Amino acid sequence: MRKVIILGSNPMTRLSLIRSVGEAMDCEITVVAMVFSLPKSWERKPVDILSKYVGRLLYAQKFKADALCDLLLRECADKDEKPFLLSTDDDSAYQIDTNLDRLRPHFHCAHIRNKQGLLSQLMNKQLQKQKACEHGFRVTSSWILENKDGHYTIPDGITYPCYLKGLMSHQTKKDYQRRLDSREQLEESLSRLSEHCSYPMMAEEYLEVEKEYGIIGFCDGRECVIPGVTELLDSGHGYHKGVSAFGRIRKERADGEITSKAMELVRSIGLFGLFNMDLAEINGEMYFIELNLRFAAYGYAFTKSGINLPAMMIRSIEEDVFHGQNHSLNSERTYVNEKVVLDDVVDGFRSIKEFKRLKANADICLMESPDDNKPYKAFMRIAMLQYVKQRIKNVLR
Repeated sequence: MRKVIILGSNPMTRLSLIRSVGEAMDCEITVVAMVFSLPKSWERKPVDILSKYVGRLLYAQKFKADALCDLLLRECADKDEKPFLLSTDDDSAYQIDTNLDRLRPHFHCAHIRNKQGLLSQLMNKQLQKQKACEHGFRVTSSWILENKDGHYTIPDGITYPCYLKGLMSHQTKKDYQRRLDSREQLEESLSRLSEHCSYPMMAEEYLEVEKEYGIIGFCDGRECVIPGVTELLDSGHGYHKGVSAFGRIRKERADGEITSKAMELVRSIGLFGLFNMDLAEINGEMYFIELNLRFAAYGYAFTKSGINLPAMMIRSIEEDVFHGQNHSLNSERTYVNEKVVLDDVVDGFRSIKEFKRLKANADICLMESPDDNKPYKAFMRIAMLQYVKQRIKNVLR
């Protein structure tokens, strides 16, 4: 029996991978939840482990690559069956890649050209833009902000407004990402940031986005599959800012230009693994935003439409998964990420009525599943309790 270990800090993305794998094959699934501090025994377990497909839960601390490697070798390695490691966020992907030489003899996992550290290097957003330009994508101008002796230096030539973000994907915190309209605002933000952070940042040319898109795929280092395009119709707020709450998956336009460029880019770097790419339409032109070397929560919408990319990755070790099969969407479908929308309801950005409307208009629900509904029911109980508590607080103010 195959063994699959799913790692990451986001229960929603983990659940998308859990179901994609569990629905496709008979396997043992272990979840490694990445946390800042190890929880007490009495603390509530993450809802995704309530899935009928999950056999075991382990915890590992974020940003401690050697400790994660030791845990995987101690608890998950199997001399008779080489398990798969599937990452759901940049930190877990980074930790695996920095210990690739130790892990590769015992696990199948994502990599670039079988070399340790290459996948981590490509988490550099400036390097990603260079690669994207080489393959015909438009990109916004950007500038690197280095931290020297506890202070960030601001290079000349930055245009305002600009958008501040981390240079490396695995180091980025959304708290620091924001639009800044002047050098004074940038200096103020960097000053606050330097009090507890020293990693490099990036200032990006700010342009108004007309539409946001995503593409998701699998590459085995030579062949590549991108089944379609995701159009973000509604995004989250607060902590979920920029995350897809409601979207549409569909075929790309007739010429297939965007997916062709994306496949050429991914093949050129020699990636073995799942990936997703963020794109934006600006002034009528398509711009490359970012490449994520991992699965995305909305990927389960493709699984429910008959194109199971995580299962393709696992089966690719033993069989040809690229030829003789259809890997393109046959129809257009909408999806809702209930977690993002309900978190927005709890935080006061949306109403319960809007949640119900989005859910009713979706062809695919990423959380609710008649065949595996314990995670959704548990999440609904938690979200509604938080919602009631917040309403009571607002009344008592």
